[in-house]
Amino acid sequence: MTPKDFNSSYPLSTFSPEELQDFLINLFDLVFTCGLFHVLNVSGVVTNVMNILVLTKYGLHETTTLLLFSLSVSDLFCSILLPFRRLHCFVSQFEPLLAISIQSFTHVYLSSLPDFFICISLLHTTIIAVERLVAVWLPLKMSLIFTTSRVKWLLLFIYIYVVVLIAPTLFLVEISWIVDPSTNKTIATIVISKLYTSNLDIFNQYMYLGLPHVLSTSTLSISIGCSIVIGYKITVRRKTILSQLSPCVSQVKDVKVIKMLLTVCVVNSFVSFPTLAMD
Repeated sequence: MTPKDFNSSYPLSTFSPEELQDFLINLFDLVFTCGLFHVLNVSGVVTNVMNILVLTKYGLHETTTLLLFSLSVSDLFCSILLPFRRLHCFVSQFEPLLAISIQSFTHVYLSSLPDFFICISLLHTTIIAVERLVAVWLPLKMSLIFTTSRVKWLLLFIYIYVVVLIAPTLFLVEISWIVDPSTNKTIATIVISKLYTSNLDIFNQYMYLGLPHVLSTSTLSISIGCSIVIGYKITVRRKTILSQLSPCVSQVKDVKVIKMLLTVCVVNSFVSFPTLAMD
């Protein structure tokens, strides 16, 4: 939508139905995609920076703290990188052709980076859910299964794991320079790469049948399944504690911690799901 759309001296009543529809669509796109979207990302940056500072001050000696710290770092990078996908939205209000070039470059070179950190966050959520499940059902073996060193290696593994899985998607499209006939200016556009064209069936099967299930469907299913089981166990334990005349303070504290981490898993899963669907 160009400035002319806003500065027009004609009232909306003089627009044709098609023009009015296009105007409203562009207006909503400007408000939500270019405005609210960036406000939410700024909020995400501030929140994750605060989480990182608090967890760092608390100390990274426990497995739960390590997982939450790494999750905050992943979410922070995701919140920083996502606005670049919508950078062309602002530029298009002043330089539509430049916005096309910016959109092309961000799609080719930056588009996969936010997806990388989204998948990392989903895997963090899954690990937290599994860890809490073990803590609830096998509390005596919890410290033996999830040690600090094992969690560190596990975090390193999931970063490498996601990089390897997403790497093939970096070679699907490339930049092509063309001349706009109306302005006679050169702009950058997106074209399918020769590698993608020559291996179309393999890439399509990998992207639409393999990758989504490995990185999103399976991890979300595990997180939600563990959350349901943990929620059931918490309910049973709470009833047991309340039935006692002198409830143990440590038991009450453990239940609160598990509830907090359960909330993290559920919220992160439901927030990440529409993000992956829109992408």
